[in-house]
Amino acid sequence: FFIDGLRSSFSMAKLAGERLILSLDAIARKYSESCDYESDVTSALLDVWAIIDMSHRVRELIQQTPGLPQKRPCVQTFLRSTEQVEKLRNHIQHLRSGIPEIPSECPPLWGAISWIPTFDSSVCYNLVTGGFIAGVQSFTISYDLQESCYTARVLLRAEECAVEITSILEQINSVASCIANWIDENPRFIRQSPKTMVWKWSIHDVASSKKPK
Repeated sequence: FFIDGLRSSFSMAKLAGERLILSLDAIARKYSESCDYESDVTSALLDVWAIIDMSHRVRELIQQTPGLPQKRPCVQTFLRSTEQVEKLRNHIQHLRSGIPEIPSECPPLWGAISWIPTFDSSVCYNLVTGGFIAGVQSFTISYDLQESCYTARVLLRAEECAVEITSILEQINSVASCIANWIDENPRFIRQSPKTMVWKWSIHDVASSKKPK
């Protein structure tokens, strides 16, 4: 079950990452065209927090998978590089008790997303979720004057910390390859292509089937 949990978490994170980029690009285009983009904002929020949750899930499963060497370099790298997601995940999981403790000056409750659209690397957009009430703060992606480029592609800022989402996805992809290699090295496992079973049931009207034709 640990391997199943990891495989599904890797797949969900990958899909969420792909959809997030599409939603953010759609928001940027619609913003420029003065079109409504609220449904794309909802989609972006759904996927960016799914990535945070999947990263947390992978961290939990990796540390509990029997036989997986915890000192394996790729495991250690993943755990160190994704440590910040724990604070974000705990923030969003405990809104009920956490909201009263939120400081007067803070990022939006569901965070702010800053990103560089795939079709124009010269601009940066900043999505501030929820109501822009007094004390809500938001920062954008910094710009490297020496390299003439932004320092991140997609940044989520919430609970006074920031996570580079693209980097998180790269780390998840990297550790997924690491786990696959470990499985190939382990004689207890047999690599199989994932295939989800689907069953279908149907209800027939017995009374109707007995009516004379």
